[in-house]
Amino acid sequence: MDEPMQPIDAYGILKLDASATAEDIRRAYHQAARDHHPDRRKAGESDMHFIQVQRAWEALREPDARRQYDAQKRLETMLEEQALASLSDVTLDDMTHIQDPNGNYWQYPCRCGDWYELTEDQRDEGINIVACSSCTFAIRILEDIPGINKERAHPPAS
Repeated sequence: MDEPMQPIDAYGILKLDASATAEDIRRAYHQAARDHHPDRRKAGESDMHFIQVQRAWEALREPDARRQYDAQKRLETMLEEQALASLSDVTLDDMTHIQDPNGNYWQYPCRCGDWYELTEDQRDEGINIVACSSCTFAIRILEDIPGINKERAHPPAS
């Protein structure tokens, strides 16, 4: 069975910004296609780069396809911003540290009655957004995660 296609950043793949002209897109596609063509690739490089270049070209080459791609990206950005705005901010100090023989983790109560859980492996990977396993709520962990400001959390806006 075929796997579903993953979303791509068509402009990023072609090293363009969204204000690129049709001619800019055409030139960037031809350059990227030459650079990543299977006949010219380096040893060990997969076909994936070339496939991504082809998908980017398909998304941007026709004006209607480009308008649809741009609209989808704007929608994704809006939904992401809404999701981030609805997160509750907590710190590790706000969470309970659980020592377990199967792996230590932190937990925090969810409004639905279940728990948010952050494992030490997730923390080490820099994961700072944790979803509840029983509902659609999520929290953002602000303290003591690499790359995240060590500020005190503030309660979510009601």
